Amino acid sequence: MKNITFKFELVDRLTKDGKYPIQLRITQNGKHKRKMSVLRVKSKKDFNKNASQDNWIRPSEPNHKKWNQILSDELANVKTLYKEELNKGGVTASKLIEKINSKYQDYSFLQIIKDRGKQLELEGGIRNVRKYVGLANKLEIFLQSKGKKDLVVSEFDTKFLSEFRTYLFTLRNVKHQDKSLHPNTIAGIMNTLKAVVNHTINTLKYMKMDENPFIGTKYCSEIDTQRNQLSESEITLLENNKLEPYSLQWHCCNFFLFSLYMGGIRAGDLIQMKWCHIKDGNRLNFQSEKTSKWYNLEIHSLPNKILKFYSNEEMQPLDYIFPFLKNNTTFHHVTNNDEKKTLKLEVNKKRLRTVNNKNSLINKYLKKVRTNCGIETEFTCHISRHSFGRKAKDNNVDSLHLKTIYQHSSIRETDRYMGGFPSCETDKILAGLFDKSYNKKNILCKFILGLDEERLDKLIDFVQKEIASPEPFESHQLSMLKMNF
Repeated sequence: MKNITFKFELVDRLTKDGKYPIQLRITQNGKHKRKMSVLRVKSKKDFNKNASQDNWIRPSEPNHKKWNQILSDELANVKTLYKEELNKGGVTASKLIEKINSKYQDYSFLQIIKDRGKQLELEGGIRNVRKYVGLANKLEIFLQSKGKKDLVVSEFDTKFLSEFRTYLFTLRNVKHQDKSLHPNTIAGIMNTLKAVVNHTINTLKYMKMDENPFIGTKYCSEIDTQRNQLSESEITLLENNKLEPYSLQWHCCNFFLFSLYMGGIRAGDLIQMKWCHIKDGNRLNFQSEKTSKWYNLEIHSLPNKILKFYSNEEMQPLDYIFPFLKNNTTFHHVTNNDEKKTLKLEVNKKRLRTVNNKNSLINKYLKKVRTNCGIETEFTCHISRHSFGRKAKDNNVDSLHLKTIYQHSSIRETDRYMGGFPSCETDKILAGLFDKSYNKKNILCKFILGLDEERLDKLIDFVQKEIASPEPFESHQLSMLKMNF
């Protein structure tokens, strides 16, 4: 029986997130068995298959030192297990894989969550790290309430999953201590947990597919919620504001309106928007940080009017459009997601903290804008997205177009999102069924909308003459009107 050899290799196919997994090849007698590693690279050039001295990840990857250490530790653990089995007698590659997998049946599930959070952080996915930290903290407290310090993979079953979800409903809302966690917040936590389970099954291979406790369950279902949005009259109040020019309230009002006019651009993206994102003079071309999808939108007259307040001869392509971030920060040069991921970890963390703080600042001043403009509805930056959705629904904008503007992944997601807004068409149907006068007005409106410009001018002249008469319109007069026009 020949000795077993080990070598890391790159899987020649992309995962759903557009990266190449690294796997450990275990060879004996010319036959190979493979175990998936925890790491993935975004480019084939980042991996050195002929590496020496544990340098599998090339310096082209910013995290190459830490990642090489992770691979080195992983290989050392497998070799230690191999020696242990070898001392007991013979060992085959297949048996070694079984031993590796069985060993991890008692691996800490809590640690898997923490490790996954750290991995995402190293890969530049800092936005999602808080979800994993929060999940680990809640799970840790839940285990303590049951008199346990940890949870191993083999213990994570449907019974435990159900008990943990029930426990989440007993937790208090951090911002509103008189309330419990919202069902959609709980659904988000369960979705993160589901992602960890999929990672445990598909990447770590510590759990089999048929052991997935989420199969056949609906632990992650969200409920429909009432979405605040500004009415047409409230938007008009914002547009006609008497705020002091170039004051912070004035800037925040412009920020909100620009987002609204451009389809509800997310606050984080708009805070980091630069002049270089404006192409060909009138197109906004930028990458969404949340979805990584690219926007390419025409800047029509209303948002363009706002841009003119901020443009000047001294502005540079990398300058921020809205004056919430300084142009001399350590992250000032980045313009898209790939460039953001090349930042040092601490710099990237600082960037996100700064953007989140500015978002909170804008929301704080929008409360003052609301008061000064006499607006009844409470609103934040995100309400621009809702307000755009309501206006689009009222104007019967096609869901396919809205999907592109919102950068949703599916029509179903767009329809679900738009379902949270009432429609003026619904109002018309309800009124038209019972209110005869409303129905007549609706018929007349449709008739008028079908007229060309010449016939519309004749109709206006005719109506003006009739209004001068004290006699109201009769049904036969309306029939004659249709015949004449």
